[in-house]
Amino acid sequence: MISPEEAKEKGAGLLLDKKYAGKIGGADGMVTRVWYAALATGQDPNDIKDMDMIWAKVRETRDLVKKFWSSGAELMDLLSKGEIVVTDAWSGRVAALQDQGHPIRYLDPAGSYAWMEDILVLKGSPMAECEELINFMLDPVTAIAVAEGQGYPPSLDPTKVKLTETIEKLPAFDSTGMMKSLTFADPVYWATNEEAWTKQWKRISKGA
Repeated sequence: MISPEEAKEKGAGLLLDKKYAGKIGGADGMVTRVWYAALATGQDPNDIKDMDMIWAKVRETRDLVKKFWSSGAELMDLLSKGEIVVTDAWSGRVAALQDQGHPIRYLDPAGSYAWMEDILVLKGSPMAECEELINFMLDPVTAIAVAEGQGYPPSLDPTKVKLTETIEKLPAFDSTGMMKSLTFADPVYWATNEEAWTKQWKRISKGA
């Protein structure tokens, strides 16, 4: 069992802690692996200066993990069975495991990779209907219901909108609404490097 104190002290470094070799998991994807390798090497994930260091850390992670999971169901299976004790994870899946009674904790270390769902309106779409749908989804009543159903906090500012006790207990809920421990990927930077980095990640994940 990893204590909250140890988790806060080591942060993202837990993903490379040899103490837990063979009990570590991680998302099977280039972005996550490069992102946390950047944090482990003290680099800005949105402005990496030394990719050789990044790939060395990715290889180190590969050699320590029990398995790189590729779906939320696989993540939950590995955690619930105790096959892994530390992993980057989707907070909604952690919330589901907590609801089932599993003693699993969640932490967003400084610099954690953040993402947000969105709705795209394509050119030529019926605008009146699209506006109606978007307004419906942005309505606090709807946003709260979706958040409770999915297990992920809504984009509503908790300092301005009264949220439910269920949402306030979600693992990734931030009562300040500031999300200071999270960092969003620079879309231009990552899109520019995606192809080359994905090819390298696939090589390393297969043992290169």
